[in-house]
Amino acid sequence: MKKVVNKYFCTLLTLPLIVACSAVASDFIKEEVVEPGKLSASLRVRTEFVEDDAKNKDADASTIQVRVRYETKKVNGLQGFVEGQTVIDAYGDYNDTQNGKVEYPVVADPDGSQVHQMYFNYEAFGENNIRVGRQEIVYDNSRFIGNVGWRQNAQSFDSVLITNDFIPKVSVDVGYIDNVKNIKNNTDSMSTPIVRLSYSGLEYGKVVLYGYFVDYDEPKNEKKSNRTIGARFSGAYPVSKDNKLTYAAEYAEQKDYGDNPKSFNADYLLAEVGVSLDKWSGTLGYEVLGGDKGAQVGFMTPLATLHKFQGWADKFLVTPAEGIEDKYMTLKTTALPYGVSAAATYHEFNSDIGSTHYGDELDVTLVKKMKSGKLKGVVFVVKAAHYNADEHAEDTNKLVFQFTAPFN
Repeated sequence: MKKVVNKYFCTLLTLPLIVACSAVASDFIKEEVVEPGKLSASLRVRTEFVEDDAKNKDADASTIQVRVRYETKKVNGLQGFVEGQTVIDAYGDYNDTQNGKVEYPVVADPDGSQVHQMYFNYEAFGENNIRVGRQEIVYDNSRFIGNVGWRQNAQSFDSVLITNDFIPKVSVDVGYIDNVKNIKNNTDSMSTPIVRLSYSGLEYGKVVLYGYFVDYDEPKNEKKSNRTIGARFSGAYPVSKDNKLTYAAEYAEQKDYGDNPKSFNADYLLAEVGVSLDKWSGTLGYEVLGGDKGAQVGFMTPLATLHKFQGWADKFLVTPAEGIEDKYMTLKTTALPYGVSAAATYHEFNSDIGSTHYGDELDVTLVKKMKSGKLKGVVFVVKAAHYNADEHAEDTNKLVFQFTAPFN
């Protein structure tokens, strides 16, 4: 019954766009024929090496991502967008999660072609934005819903999103997700309403309230169904012209939802403080994803940009039943020669329940973006991760070389 109600909810969300489109469709088609939109493309080439002591062989993966995009001209508030994506396995031996090479460590970039995004966007009456179709969704820091942009196959959602900005400084997002196209090139069916309210009227911060009701349709995924309700505050305080103090705090409560066969409760906590001094910045953070040991379930974020959190070695994509406590510190700088920026993050991982020391990790990245000349817009990246295991997983090293080139 709940899924039927959710589908009805989705239908109600799409009705405004249907009415709006019928009113402007003829003008939209006429203008698009007379004055075409914008065509663009991008190329991303990556080589990733992985050493994992849990595997007998090391992985090396050379992959190529090609994206082609077309954005129509906006006519009476209506605009269309389509983005195709192809990932090519150029060279190497690795487990891409689809090729059956389980003797190698995972590099989750399976090859294939797909429609990554395809949607219509309608701006109605100045304060409303309605978007229907396959689209990327990135909320806040991507902890709960994100596009997993690091992987060659990014994540997108078949969904309806309505944003209302009628009240000054207040933004209300209401949406419904019908499918998620994940980084493994799989499409998982779901019935997921999402609600988010943000207030930016405070002088030194922004408040966000949210509710995500993730309900997978297929039995194989039902154990990931959950209801998460939380609040986030983040902002910055200027100390001087070039220096500022940054901070963030967040709490969420999670329970089972939909047809999840397990009954559980778990909490999420984030506290973060940082300082930015000209070309240097530093951050101290404390993040906890709780666990329900009785139900053998940890706090879950299946729609998040997981690679961004708890270390780039990807050892905690699924939260242990005892939960996880991540104490981390990050140092960033843009003061290196030749315009190179650098960042380093150290993590210490422990269980939330009990006193298990999972391990620690050091992540380092170097980035060079070309700002002029024939290579303008090209970005070079070197990224490394070293996970030192104690009581979770095995020692793992990762090294990535990548460049991205836009074609506009």
